[in-house]
Amino acid sequence: AIAEEIERLAPVLNRLQAQQAGATCPTCGRPIEGNDIEITIGLFASNVASLEEEQAALTRERAAAAGEAAQ
Repeated sequence: AIAEEIERLAPVLNRLQAQQAGATCPTCGRPIEGNDIEITIGLFASNVASLEEEQAALTRERAAAAGEAAQ
């Protein structure tokens, strides 16, 4: 589920990073200010980083459990 969420958010983050100030919002059609883009990128990047950390922790837990089971 975590990997799927990262895959879902990563393209959105990439599209946001490609935007420039004055781009038009696809939802409401108004111009997007540069500060709004930067804030949204920060939120998405933080969310993706948190998910990646959670995924890494789960991977470590599984590896430790597999090592204990092999003993």
